[in-house]
Amino acid sequence: MCIRDRVYGTRGGLFAGAASPIISYLISGMPLPGMLPAITVELAVYGSLTGFLRQQLKWNGFASVATALFAGRVAFVMVFLFTDGIATGLTEYIRSALVPGLAACVLQITLLPLLGNWWVRQEDR
Repeated sequence: MCIRDRVYGTRGGLFAGAASPIISYLISGMPLPGMLPAITVELAVYGSLTGFLRQQLKWNGFASVATALFAGRVAFVMVFLFTDGIATGLTEYIRSALVPGLAACVLQITLLPLLGNWWVRQEDR
């Protein structure tokens, strides 16, 4: 999502973020129906916020991706809280579901802005 947002902006990122999990579900049955609303909101936040921060507010790629990843995960957890999707306590859920993904988050913050810049340069040729 974050590369697409860098290239296509806020609206493109919002559309791609919201549509991707729904299309994936229709094709493959994944994500599971119980996860679909939270993942759709999470990816829509990633998409729209990265594009907005990068193109409208002129943030650098690393800060915009980091902020969008944090906000998307918060949105994901909020959807689960409001839909009673978390069977354990919030602290236990964060420890078991979110902490293992921190390494991937660091890689995304590091690599996605670089890949997005490369993609834009390729399209400008």
